[in-house]
Amino acid sequence: MPVYNNAGTLGRAIESILNQSVDLNIRIVLSDDGSKDNSWEICQHYAALDDRVTAIKQPNNLYYNNFKFVLDYAQTPYFCWLAGDDYL
Repeated sequence: MPVYNNAGTLGRAIESILNQSVDLNIRIVLSDDGSKDNSWEICQHYAALDDRVTAIKQPNNLYYNNFKFVLDYAQTPYFCWLAGDDYL
């Protein structure tokens, strides 16, 4: 999940994945792209709360390359995009 200034919606997005009723073997990769709000703190909170969540803070703003970073980092057979303002 590429994240940039999504503090207002990020918790809902992450919880919508974690609270799926189907037992899925999921992994959530949160990549904060230099947010100016408290998005990074929210990412850290969920990473500490659930071992299926990984939080990464980018050293500089990657812009659209943050989407590619998340895709490359995942290295899983299946992948689903979800942005910090989306939910399932």
